[in-house]
Amino acid sequence: MQSAQAEVSRAKRDAERYARLYNQNSVSQQQRDQAKADLSTAQAALAQARAALDSAQINLSYTEVNAPVSGMISLSEINVGNLVQPPQELATITPLNPIEVRFSLPADDAFSLRQQRQKEDEGATDTVILTAPGTESASRDALQLRGKLDFLGSRVDESTSTVQAEAVFQNDDQLFLPGQFVRISLPHVMRYDVYAVPAIAVTEGLKGPQVFVVNGEGKAESRFVSLGEIAGDWQIITEGLKPGDRVVVSGIGSISAGDQIDAQPFTGKVPAPQNNAGENPSQEPDAKGGEGVEGARRDAQDGQNGAN
Repeated sequence: MQSAQAEVSRAKRDAERYARLYNQNSVSQQQRDQAKADLSTAQAALAQARAALDSAQINLSYTEVNAPVSGMISLSEINVGNLVQPPQELATITPLNPIEVRFSLPADDAFSLRQQRQKEDEGATDTVILTAPGTESASRDALQLRGKLDFLGSRVDESTSTVQAEAVFQNDDQLFLPGQFVRISLPHVMRYDVYAVPAIAVTEGLKGPQVFVVNGEGKAESRFVSLGEIAGDWQIITEGLKPGDRVVVSGIGSISAGDQIDAQPFTGKVPAPQNNAGENPSQEPDAKGGEGVEGARRDAQDGQNGAN
């Protein structure tokens, strides 16, 4: 291109010189026109050289590939110096921070979450906990990350009755990897208009999960129930209870159907599981009750089990 630029400069000077000489009748018109033509030819050659330089720079840029994203690169599929043709793959780059987790929410959960979002601050409602099962040890808990719900689908999958969702987590230590099996929990999602009993009140009967309720005669009666999710120390009951049922919440291991129960108001605190083999049961400091039927009589819940 530099050579073409020099040729343009020479042709331009010649064209100007022949133009002056022509005005002085020192050269013919043909000589003047030839000088103009030489200038146009030189200018065209310069344009071609400039285009060739641009093409060479583009080709040179192809020899260096910049990653479009940051992350961890896989083993290279190509050796240095090899000619690569599309769609041949050079390597795989996996973004690790932040990471996105896509999962499915049961339709009921998605409905509860949308309902709660309308009533509360989304910042608190959208908190998501990511846990890696199997990473716990005797000295530490399982690896966890706290993130935020980034997307909640707008339709229910008819085949699975679920709603797609996505959460984003800051993975600064890059301990979590794509494809890894993880568990997702939404700690602030609430249930509305449901029955919940202390988890220790639920036992396994011959026909499935059951609780003991105090009937109108003040006696223990087994009631088979259908279980929902567990919320901390509470077990959600989807079927089997009705308003006004009084559920026994302690001494469950020593009570039998037909035992007379002296129902007392529930304190609202879930007693810890009792150890019937010891002398002193483990329970909340202010929880009333004890081992055996007598303890169950004192700790039977009075009134409807609450919602949430």
